[in-house]
Order: sequence, then C-alpha cells, then structure tokens
Amino acid sequence: MIVDSRWEIAQEPNLYLKHIFGQSEGPAKLKRSALEFLKYNRYHLTMYAQPGLL
Repeated sequence: MIVDSRWEIAQEPNLYLKHIFGQSEGPAKLKRSALEFLKYNRYHLTMYAQPGLL
C-alpha cells in the first residue's frame, strides 16, 4: 500500500523484499540466467581460476 508517496509495510524492508522475491518467479529466472551465463562463457571462465580457489 502506498501512503503519501511512501511504501507502508508491516515488517523490515529486507525481509519483505526477500519474501516477495521468493514468492515471485524471480529465483527461477535468476538461476536460469546464471546457468545460461556460465554455459555461454564456460571457455573464458578457466582463465580466472586460481590454485586453491576450488
């Protein structure tokens, strides 16, 4: 609900946003996007690997 151009929420803003994000299709899209990025750039990512990092 917006009151006087401000959001009025009943809980901490971070918890509210985390809850809303979890209920949306955001996590699935974020996972898909990250996997597509890794698949597309898999040959370039090895140049950033460092000993002991994995």
